[in-house]
Amino acid sequence: MSVAGVNLLSGGSWNNPMTIQADRRFVTDRMVLMGAVSPGFFRTLGTAVIAGRDFDEHDAGPFSGDGGARAAVVNESFARRYFGSASPLGQRIGFGDRPDVKTDIEIVGVVRDFAYRNLREQSEQAFFPFAGDSPGVMFYVRVRGTPAAALASIRTAVGRVDPTLPLSSLRTMDEAVDRSLNTERMLATLSGGFAGVALLLSVVGLYGVMAFVVTSRTQEIGIRMALGATRRSAVWLVVADAVAMIAAGTAIALPCLWAVRRLVEAQLFGVQALDAPTIAAASLTLAGVALAAAMLPAWRAASISPTDALRFE
Repeated sequence: MSVAGVNLLSGGSWNNPMTIQADRRFVTDRMVLMGAVSPGFFRTLGTAVIAGRDFDEHDAGPFSGDGGARAAVVNESFARRYFGSASPLGQRIGFGDRPDVKTDIEIVGVVRDFAYRNLREQSEQAFFPFAGDSPGVMFYVRVRGTPAAALASIRTAVGRVDPTLPLSSLRTMDEAVDRSLNTERMLATLSGGFAGVALLLSVVGLYGVMAFVVTSRTQEIGIRMALGATRRSAVWLVVADAVAMIAAGTAIALPCLWAVRRLVEAQLFGVQALDAPTIAAASLTLAGVALAAAMLPAWRAASISPTDALRFE
């Protein structure tokens, strides 16, 4: 179990500019997301400390005051943005961007990036030892067994200590992730529905157009059959034109897909615009419909006698 002032995936944050004292003194070029956490917080979340160490009991203390160096743990994005390839361990930072800011907080560790305000955001983060005077308290518990049983056990344990103590925001991280994805899930459902309707309309329209084009060439097929063409060659004459149109349409569509890929990725979390299986499935579906729409009427036209085909209106 760990204690923190961070309510992950809630949309809110504690953010502030910071002053960094390394080989030179400078101020962060944008807000840094911050959080007060107890020792073991990263282990509870399953987030690895990839350099340095986690907090320990000697790091805990208030944020204000001038005495002694305090500790901070930053994430990979923070280390990469402000220190590049150099190690941030041992460097000092301070709260705020004023010229008189004291940089008396030592960076003691670096952790893997993880979501703070929402799943989509990749931000620079800095964490500090949790102090007893922090305004907000969130408990993070790593449990075994089913979530329902674990939550029931937590309620029972808290009730034994103080039956009047209210419990709010009691949920698993999976539930927090689901809540944060409500908008994306709705957009994905709407996009999938519209895409299905668009595919259906494309199939119907493509079949109708191809069938009309092939039917209008019935007399041509009859003439070719009368001059000695085989049924296979007559059908292939029409199918070859359909294949050429399919290839041309695909050549036009793929660059358009590449052009709008950023828009798709920005609207839906975890969805890649260039999803090869999805693109291949849609392309093969439309290509199959186009070939069927060309082949079936052509085969029927090639199956009737040349005399009937020549009289066809």
